[in-house]
Amino acid sequence: MKLRIPSFGLLLMLAVTLPAAARRSGTKARSAHDFVQSIGVCIHVQHGQDPALLAPMLQYTGIPNVRDAIDKNYSSQGLIRLHRLSGCRILLCAGSGATDEDLPATLTMARQLHREGALLAIEGPNEPNNFGGLRYQGEHGGGNRSWLPVARFQRDLYQQVKADPELKHTAGDVSVVSFTLAVGRSYAKAGTERQTDFIDVVAWRSTEDFICRYFRKG
Repeated sequence: MKLRIPSFGLLLMLAVTLPAAARRSGTKARSAHDFVQSIGVCIHVQHGQDPALLAPMLQYTGIPNVRDAIDKNYSSQGLIRLHRLSGCRILLCAGSGATDEDLPATLTMARQLHREGALLAIEGPNEPNNFGGLRYQGEHGGGNRSWLPVARFQRDLYQQVKADPELKHTAGDVSVVSFTLAVGRSYAKAGTERQTDFIDVVAWRSTEDFICRYFRKG
């Protein structure tokens, strides 16, 4: 004899037993809002998707985060428009088949998105195991080749993102910039290498403007 449980009865059983199991394990349920806020989706504005068509879908679902790859399209205007229409923030990826020129291009586009309040994060090359790998500093890497060029691209991207000052504003619209300054010590103990100190710097108003205009990673 088979036991048949109506679908409504099954849902009712789950509704009763799952919360009880969660309480026993000490797991705290998260709200639906928190769950949706944790979601991101891949888009292809850099490949021609219309921001005006994407924005209503993001607003309807409440998804706040998207990811797009540059893929040799160095204009950030489509992504900025999507942000203005939907309020989403963008994870910017250097793209597939990255080359030397993609590193400074990624930084430039990231700054443009950041000034709009649209930047969520920065990602290195997309799937270096596919799409022909990556060419960086005269070497072809990824896939079945050496992955050292991929690691060097990622290292240099990280260092330049961290070291390059970027314009920011407080809630009161006061301009402020922060960056880390590496200062090599002029001496070293016998038998040791010279050490480097990393100093966190914060500058405000006119000083901030001067730094953003003239300072770059050296």
